[in-house]
Amino acid sequence: MAVNYTATINGKTYGFDFEDQRIDIDSSVDVLDVVDLYEAIKDAQSSPAGIVYDTIADAEGLASLSSGIKTYLTVSLRTAWEVNTLKTSGKFEVSGGNLIRADGADPFRDNSLITYIAFLSQAGILAETATSGLTPSESAQLAVIASVQTLVDELHKLQGLDASNPMTVTPTARTAGAITQAIAGDGETTTTVTRQ
Repeated sequence: MAVNYTATINGKTYGFDFEDQRIDIDSSVDVLDVVDLYEAIKDAQSSPAGIVYDTIADAEGLASLSSGIKTYLTVSLRTAWEVNTLKTSGKFEVSGGNLIRADGADPFRDNSLITYIAFLSQAGILAETATSGLTPSESAQLAVIASVQTLVDELHKLQGLDASNPMTVTPTARTAGAITQAIAGDGETTTTVTRQ
């Protein structure tokens, strides 16, 4: 049997044999990301080679619970489709969701040289990296709070209440820590204090 279509997702290669109903995973892949696998499946299904065949898999999940938090994706391979790692030793793990077969059979092609690790989760969640998990409104509120904290800290210094940043006043300036204010005017009727 031969691979009819090859998809590359995030630098990983997925080979599809539509007759044998097999997805070959490159030998360099130790951890199979279910989301990437499903992207490769969708790519293969819509390809000129795959469009004439039945659907390879269905998927459910990735529902957004809040900013940066989603439910796991569950990919359900149809009919006799199997994932086949081309590794010749070691472990082959599934991450980022669940991989099952609709008929309840093992979704992996037998390979006695490999230890398959696939934990199934009914309630798994994915936290996106580089996100806080806050809604945009909560992020805006946090930014306001941080700004207010900076202002309170500066006022604390300008009142001479911060022992590590004593306030110094001269006839022409007032300084506390990194804050400097210029003092101008005649000192009797008008005095103007300006931050530098």
